[in-house]
Amino acid sequence: MDREELAYVAGVFDGEGHISAFTRRTSIGRVGVRLVLAITQKHRFMLDRVQLSVGGTVYFNDRLGYPIYTLRMHRFEIVQNAIARMWPWLGPVKRAEADEALGFYVHWKVG
Repeated sequence: MDREELAYVAGVFDGEGHISAFTRRTSIGRVGVRLVLAITQKHRFMLDRVQLSVGGTVYFNDRLGYPIYTLRMHRFEIVQNAIARMWPWLGPVKRAEADEALGFYVHWKVG
C-alpha cells in the first residue's frame, strides 16, 4: 500500500468517519464493551477504496428512503491496525478520539 493511498484514506476517515467504544448489555444480561470504527457515505465507491486499504465491511441501508453505505470494523486488532496505518495523516481531533476509544476498550478488557 503506498503512502498516498493511506493519506487519502486517512483524509476520508478524518473528515467523514468516527471511532468509539462503549459499554452495552448483552442479550444474556452481561455488560460488555463494543469498539467501532465507521465511515458512512451515500455512494459506495469511496468506501470500497477505504476497505481495500485498511479493511472492514461495507453495509447497505435504505431505511431512510435513500441508499446509505457504511464501512464498519469492530475487532480490536483490525481497528488498531487501521488507525496505526492512518495515524501519520490524522488530525489532532481524530487522533484524540482514537486514543480515547482504544484506551477505553483496553481498560474494559484488561481491567
